[in-house]
Amino acid sequence: MCTDRFSAVSQQHSFILSFLLTDDLHYLNQSLINADRIRLKLDEINQQLAQNPVETAFFQRLVSDIGDILYWSAQTARSNQYGLSETERNAAIRRANLLLTRLRQSFDQAENEHKLLTSHLQREAEWGGQKGFLTVAIGMLACLVLFSLVFLRINHLVNERERTRKNLIESEQEYHTLADSGQALIWGAGTDKLCTYLN
Repeated sequence: MCTDRFSAVSQQHSFILSFLLTDDLHYLNQSLINADRIRLKLDEINQQLAQNPVETAFFQRLVSDIGDILYWSAQTARSNQYGLSETERNAAIRRANLLLTRLRQSFDQAENEHKLLTSHLQREAEWGGQKGFLTVAIGMLACLVLFSLVFLRINHLVNERERTRKNLIESEQEYHTLADSGQALIWGAGTDKLCTYLN
């Protein structure tokens, strides 16, 4: 984003300086065309910044500095039509170089801050991904532990039931053995008073 904008503004700077030094209208025409391109690019930047308010602070100074160079180029071209003295021309050139230097610093600063923000967001995204992975892993581990506990409890209940069934069968067999081998008459009935067992 930054390189092509800086290149276009540097070109604007060169066109106006060339016009100042040579009075060649070709350079003035090129500067007018280039200024329109820069304004379109500024509109693009402003639209992008409207969609991403986080970066607005980084690029506000940059947009302001580009606007200053456009203003300088328009003022200088207008002033040159009325004729500039050598002193005024040198002052305009010094002002242009100062504006271009300031713009270069703004570009560098915006690019550095953008890189810092991007790396910060990448670290946050990586940490968020790791946190998400850990959350899922811990959740899966907790489910596995819970499933294991439930499985062990069900297994214990099944074993207990089987043991109780075996004990009941053994107890019934013991009872029948005792009852069948004894001298006394043993008779069993249900609630309906019908015989259920007779030795």
